[in-house]
Amino acid sequence: MTHLLLSPAQPIGEVEDYFYRVEFQARGSPHIHLLAWVKGAPEFENQSDQEVCDFIDRYITCQLLDSTTDPELHKIVTEVQLHSRKHSKSCKKGNVLCRYGFPKLPVSKTTITCPRPQRPEEDENEDQNRPEKKKTRKDAARKAMNDARMKLKPLWDLLNDS
Repeated sequence: MTHLLLSPAQPIGEVEDYFYRVEFQARGSPHIHLLAWVKGAPEFENQSDQEVCDFIDRYITCQLLDSTTDPELHKIVTEVQLHSRKHSKSCKKGNVLCRYGFPKLPVSKTTITCPRPQRPEEDENEDQNRPEKKKTRKDAARKAMNDARMKLKPLWDLLNDS
């Protein structure tokens, strides 16, 4: 894996440093958690969401391989890398819905959906426009999440009605 990241092909840009850990799921399937420092990558706290998303989209994509191109690989991916509509007991552990939030809607571009620390100039602008009753960022994030849930609930119900 590291020989590919550090190769002249630079699949995610010029890697200056990295750390990874291999873990095994309960069924024995290995997966890797990787942190890579890439030269010239935007800094999440200091650059716009759009710059961060554009950088990610330049290097990361996901698509299911056509079954005619490589039938064996297609079979493996659909069997072990896709979340089934037939949720297992572990999916619904302590809940009636899948605790992992599946099925997830496909998206064509990266989006940042959680609040991030604001830059100092954003704090100043926010203070000038803030009404007397101060709401925390956590309150705003909670409201946004609830609004999104309400808008997506009909689609969720439709996707889970199988």
